[in-house]
Amino acid sequence: MTRFILKRLVETIFVLFLALTAVFGMVRLSGDPVLLMVPGDATAEFIEQFRKDMGFDRPLLVQYGAFILGAIQGDFGRSLRQQAGAISLVFDRVPASLLLTVAAIIPTILLSIPIGILSAYRRGSIVDRLGTVITVLGQAVPNFWLGLMLILCFSVVLRWVPTGGMGTWRHLILPSVTLAAYSMARITRLTRSSMIEVLQSDYIRTAKAKGLGDGKILLKHAFKNAAIPIITITGLQIGVIFGGAVITETIFSWPGLGRLVVQSIYFRDYPTVQASIFVIAGMICVINILVDILYAVVNPEIRL
Repeated sequence: MTRFILKRLVETIFVLFLALTAVFGMVRLSGDPVLLMVPGDATAEFIEQFRKDMGFDRPLLVQYGAFILGAIQGDFGRSLRQQAGAISLVFDRVPASLLLTVAAIIPTILLSIPIGILSAYRRGSIVDRLGTVITVLGQAVPNFWLGLMLILCFSVVLRWVPTGGMGTWRHLILPSVTLAAYSMARITRLTRSSMIEVLQSDYIRTAKAKGLGDGKILLKHAFKNAAIPIITITGLQIGVIFGGAVITETIFSWPGLGRLVVQSIYFRDYPTVQASIFVIAGMICVINILVDILYAVVNPEIRL
């Protein structure tokens, strides 16, 4: 198991290196980074001084080496907008994004997996059809539209919850529901299809012939063998919620990492954008490592 984890850690370091290289290249592929960062009415003298201060007057390979070395040390430069360390601004927003992620993924797992198992077990029944309709709607409805409709209904009309911001648990309800809708639909559909495939296996028919109870067959035999794709999609959805909640955080004015990325792009604060992308990539890599470890726990053969 130790060798398995070490191998995944080495692969993660390589992925983070590629992510840093991609961030470095994308900023420069979009044009002269200096012209993108300075105001439109900046003078030629100011532009040249800014270019020198940011190190963009050096050869590209030297810039790349300095960027990678700084990233290893956690130094992505200073925010052009707030004049503070870019990485510190990012870490200040991480707790809010983690809180929203946890608030969205826990009810998603608690609801979607049982619904998927029940739909597979009662295949073709009214429960299965109702679950299928709900999951299709969950995947079809855009997050931004759902968020706006939830605000209109529960905040503007009924006045049950706040329209946005962060404070009490009531502020979490609408953004977490908005984020959970799509993830719940995906996990439910995959759980159902995986369970249907497993329930048609020979060993399940053998277990039924031996007189084992339905609960034991579903949870101990069927679900354990169907768990690998479910773990995969759940891990992916956690990464999507943490790093991809840009629209949702913007709609609900949630002070998380996604909203910081939007604000930094709007104000052309590229040091903060680079630090944000690195942190998001790092969190997704951590989630992938945890998913790989769960693979090895569920199916020990994977360690080999």
